[in-house]
Amino acid sequence: MATREEVLWNCRSALAAAVGAENPDDAVVEALAGLLLGHNAGLTLGEVVAAGIAAGYPPGALLKALLRCQLFDLEATLSDLDADNKPADERMDALRALFAQYQDVQNRFIESFSEHYEHEAADARQRAERERDAELLAQLRADWRRDGQVELFNYFRELQVPTTVPLDEIDGNYVAVARTSRLAIVLAAGERGRVAFAPTRDNGRVALLELQSAKDDILLFRIAGLRPHPQGQRRRLRVEVREDAPFSMRLPDGRQALAYVRDFSVIGMGLECADASKLEPGTTLQCSGRLGPRLRKVDLDLTVTVRWRVESTQGMRVGVELSMEPGTREVLDKLVREYEQEAIKALNLIAEG
Repeated sequence: MATREEVLWNCRSALAAAVGAENPDDAVVEALAGLLLGHNAGLTLGEVVAAGIAAGYPPGALLKALLRCQLFDLEATLSDLDADNKPADERMDALRALFAQYQDVQNRFIESFSEHYEHEAADARQRAERERDAELLAQLRADWRRDGQVELFNYFRELQVPTTVPLDEIDGNYVAVARTSRLAIVLAAGERGRVAFAPTRDNGRVALLELQSAKDDILLFRIAGLRPHPQGQRRRLRVEVREDAPFSMRLPDGRQALAYVRDFSVIGMGLECADASKLEPGTTLQCSGRLGPRLRKVDLDLTVTVRWRVESTQGMRVGVELSMEPGTREVLDKLVREYEQEAIKALNLIAEG
């Protein structure tokens, strides 16, 4: 069996040949030897990989060095087995165990490389996002100064409530704007009545502004960084349905199922049901029910196609796309406007209070 000194020499030779370096990094040599000798030489496998990368060795070269080291170890083991004159079945068992050990080390070695580069890629994405956000904030401040006004908005029951207010002053991460009655409504629509969003040049990112203080005619906001757009990439306004709106669904196998509409737009609906095991994405089915605010409900008989399905606290949440049959869009457009009017009335009551 190879001694520690022989293993170290073999590892150093293998690494030197693989990376083309006369004096390979001692930490990496020790780590490779530790893998073959059954200990970690003071380093975890992930640290072996990190040490190799820090030394400038590409992944392929490090793996090649590991395989060469295992080949040296195999030659020494074969010599020992020949010298011991053990029976053939015992020799084969020893070789099987040795190859299983080699395979385990190789797999863990490659997994460690994958994890390292996944973390590195994630770090790079985060750095790029931070740099992009800093650029968007700089552009936003410049736009406010140039235009002399600040565009703000919030969402109330999925309804966007926007306004534009005169800029008073920008200082670092703080912006002061003129108090207006419309701004009071925008704030009433937001969380605790103290936050608002500002659009940026990236449609998917918005600036979050937190109200810090208010004087008679001026409101002071802190720019609390960028956030994903609260409506994501939705193509249409989606209205939240707060009251019970049961819909009957006729499943592909002929059975009936009950679902509740949780939100809708003119092109789709979000349904919640206890069992959606038959509702695979791509399934087309009929559903019918009544929808509308308070006493102004209308009967709907729709053809829908399942687009997604996820678990929810109440059962299964299903997203469906509506087939545009004659008159359907007009009815849904009217329903959306009626829900908007209900939301506006509620919002005005909140703002007045």
